[in-house]
Amino acid sequence: MTRSIALLSATFLLVTSAAYAADKAEREAIKHGKDLYNSVGCSQCHGWAAQGGVAGPTLLNPSSTANFITQLRGPRAVMPPYTSKVLQDQDIADIYAYVATLPKAPDVKKIKLLQDD
Repeated sequence: MTRSIALLSATFLLVTSAAYAADKAEREAIKHGKDLYNSVGCSQCHGWAAQGGVAGPTLLNPSSTANFITQLRGPRAVMPPYTSKVLQDQDIADIYAYVATLPKAPDVKKIKLLQDD
């Protein structure tokens, strides 16, 4: 019985430690992404909260990390390309992780002021 409890306790500690490490790594990636978002110029065109602006569209609904990387490497619009000399794929993934944490814009249909009465 005592051996079973010790085994369960050890298993719990291992699982908890692994989850904490994953959470810590994710938090560090998000922080790194936020720092990059602000330092490499994303916020200049896409707004401080990725809401979009005059020069760049909103980034609040990114489709996937792969598409995000593709857009940054070979932009379709008037955006400078971010080559691997400027940002590594992991850096872009971290920016994506940061943007994914930002609150999404509300559904226009749910904003009473914008509805016809």
